[in-house]
Amino acid sequence: MCKSLLPVLCALSACGTLFAATPIFQERFNDSGTVEYLNGAEAGPGLTTQPGDKAYAARVETPDPTQPQPGATVDDVSALNGDLSQFTVTLWYKANREIQDPDSLIHIGGFYLLWDRVRGLTMRLGLPLGGEDFSNWLSPSIKGPVLPFNAVDEWIFYAITWNYDTRSCIIYQGTASAPAEIASEKHSFEVTGRVLGSTASIIGNHVDGHGNVIGHRAFSGQIDNIRIYDTVLDLDAIDVIRKADLANSDPKLP
Repeated sequence: MCKSLLPVLCALSACGTLFAATPIFQERFNDSGTVEYLNGAEAGPGLTTQPGDKAYAARVETPDPTQPQPGATVDDVSALNGDLSQFTVTLWYKANREIQDPDSLIHIGGFYLLWDRVRGLTMRLGLPLGGEDFSNWLSPSIKGPVLPFNAVDEWIFYAITWNYDTRSCIIYQGTASAPAEIASEKHSFEVTGRVLGSTASIIGNHVDGHGNVIGHRAFSGQIDNIRIYDTVLDLDAIDVIRKADLANSDPKLP
C-alpha cells in the first residue's frame, strides 16, 4: 500500500528552511484499497509508465450538475484533524478537456483546490469550527495561470504553499520535463484565521452522506500523487518531490 499517514519529522537545512521529512497525508493511488471510487471514477494509468503506477481517473465531457458526478473518498485522513497554520500541497493533474466552470480537484479539510474558467487555479480556505465563517477565494490577485490549450492531455505538476503568520500564498507549476517555478504569489493579505484541518477528504467532487456527488462540476482527467506537508517547503524541496514522482518513488526530503 502506497498511502501513508505519517508523523511529521522536521529538520533544519543549512539555510534555515524548515522541511517536513514526511507528509502528513499522501495518496499515490497505486493501491486503491483505501480509495472509494464513485459514479464512474476509477483507477487509471499513472504519471509514469512503470508497472503498478496508477492515478485517480474520471472522464466527463459535458458535466450535468443535476446528476451524480465522478468522485472519490479516502478512508482515513485523521492526521489532518487540526488547525493548519502553514502547509504545502503537491499534486499532478492531467486534463482531458478544456476547463469548465468550475472543475473541483480536491477538498481536504478547509482546503479546496479548483479549476475555474475565469479564475484559473483557485484555492479556497475555510476557518476552524467555532471561528468566524468565511471563505477566501484567492483571486484575481492569487489566481494561477489558466491551463493553455496545449496542456490538455499533459501532466502538470502543482505545489501550493500557505503561511498564516506571514499571510503568504505561493502557487508553483512544473511539468515532467520542466522544473517547478513560481506561477503566482501573494503576501501580507488579510485573512481571519488558520485553515481548518478535518477528517473530511474528497478527491474530485463534494460527496454527500450517501456517497453521491451531485450539483458540482466534475473535472475530466487524472490526478496523481497528492501530498500535504504541515510546513512551507521551498522551491528546492518542491522539485525534489516532482522528480521523485517521475521515478515513481517517495520523495526523500532532509
